[in-house]
Amino acid sequence: MRRRLALLVAVGLAFSACAAATKPVDTAPATGQQNATATPTQGGAQPTAAVAITEQPTQAAQADAKVGVVRTYFKSWDDGIGYIQYQVVFEVKNTGGQNADIHSGDQSFTIFAADGSVLETGSFNYMFPQVLKPGELGYYIGGSMFDKGTKLADVGKIEPSLSYKATDKEQVAWDISNLKVAKESLFGGIEVSGVAKNTGTEDATLGVVGVVLFDANGEILGGVVDNVTCMDLRAGASKGFKSSYPGTPPMDPAKVKTTKAFGLSYFFF
Repeated sequence: MRRRLALLVAVGLAFSACAAATKPVDTAPATGQQNATATPTQGGAQPTAAVAITEQPTQAAQADAKVGVVRTYFKSWDDGIGYIQYQVVFEVKNTGGQNADIHSGDQSFTIFAADGSVLETGSFNYMFPQVLKPGELGYYIGGSMFDKGTKLADVGKIEPSLSYKATDKEQVAWDISNLKVAKESLFGGIEVSGVAKNTGTEDATLGVVGVVLFDANGEILGGVVDNVTCMDLRAGASKGFKSSYPGTPPMDPAKVKTTKAFGLSYFFF
């Protein structure tokens, strides 16, 4: 079953307060590039041209970090009980020469209706990993449902509004083992389970696990987050996790051929 972290709102408000002093990023594409937008289709993943995410110019050292969207997955579907659900995964890459903190400032998206009006807005609470090393890929995972009465034909494109800042911080990547992909019982999406080990030297204060799903061709099929089980995982300790949050499209688990699994403890300062 899907699980949500009740403390998330308070944490989000605290984060917003500390991020308010940062400048908003310009997500307009560089010359010759396309916007990071996608329209959901039965095919699921929507590849896009690389789009630069302008960094927050708060320090001179930030000039060496450069993060851009390289691929967008956006899928909506009828859940069979009167709602249209959706999931989005943005794949980004740090092409700069310095670490980039992608959990910084604005981390939101807008979903437009087919007629161009705003259908839904939302924010990403988690991205994996939080700190991207030079050349590393990262993933924003989100999803929810539209207001009752929304039809699949109403759903248009999605546009991100993402930000980052250069950082000298390093982030310890936890070990993820015994990963299993199965069908969840409520809506027929994907449920993942496994064991996370905090390989760092400090206890987690906001530990989280994320898994990105891929098909045989390397196309994104969705993403799953566990933001409850490992929240306070002690240094050196291991704990099992199981989650289907925020919900993937219904699919046969056999379609998932590869995964990227992340475990980490978030920091905000």
